[in-house]
Amino acid sequence: MQNAAGSFNAEVYPNPASEKATVKFTAADAAQYHLNMTDVLGQNVLSLDGAATEGINMVELNLGSVAKGVYLLSIMSNGNTEQIRVVVQ
Repeated sequence: MQNAAGSFNAEVYPNPASEKATVKFTAADAAQYHLNMTDVLGQNVLSLDGAATEGINMVELNLGSVAKGVYLLSIMSNGNTEQIRVVVQ
């Protein structure tokens, strides 16, 4: 699923996912990023920090310990945020 409103052109695949998913996003510059996945109640279920390089970046998410459901994945970097709906099954 792609969110055209964001600045990262982020995608998550496969979506729906089970054990693992990959987040693909484009960074305008090399910068730190923060990924945060929350459930429908706003509870944090997954957090990940890293360093993005300029251009296309891919980050693998380990979803093995995440319960089945619908989540909101936020990608934050350089003051920009993009959100993607992720289904874990």
